[in-house]
Amino acid sequence: MLELSRHIARHPMRCPVQTRAIEGAFAAERLEGVKQAFESYRPYWQDLEREYAEAGDNYRSALEPEMQLARTIMEGLFRAYEGPVTAEHISIDLERNAA
Repeated sequence: MLELSRHIARHPMRCPVQTRAIEGAFAAERLEGVKQAFESYRPYWQDLEREYAEAGDNYRSALEPEMQLARTIMEGLFRAYEGPVTAEHISIDLERNAA
């Protein structure tokens, strides 16, 4: 972030497309922690889903409360994750269009 801030200070952007691209890059940097949290939990959640799908009926019924809780947590993380992904895509598209 320091490099991008330094560049902006030396070369102020007047073009609205460039300004929006820079704002998108800053938004992606601000939301990076949420993205990393989602990515760190995803392998465990995928393993749990796979084990649940492969389990027998008795084991599946015993795991049902944990699966519902895990799905609720991952859905919340995914909703928070959609913001960084959208910001990154917008930033990339705007930078490409500005070039």
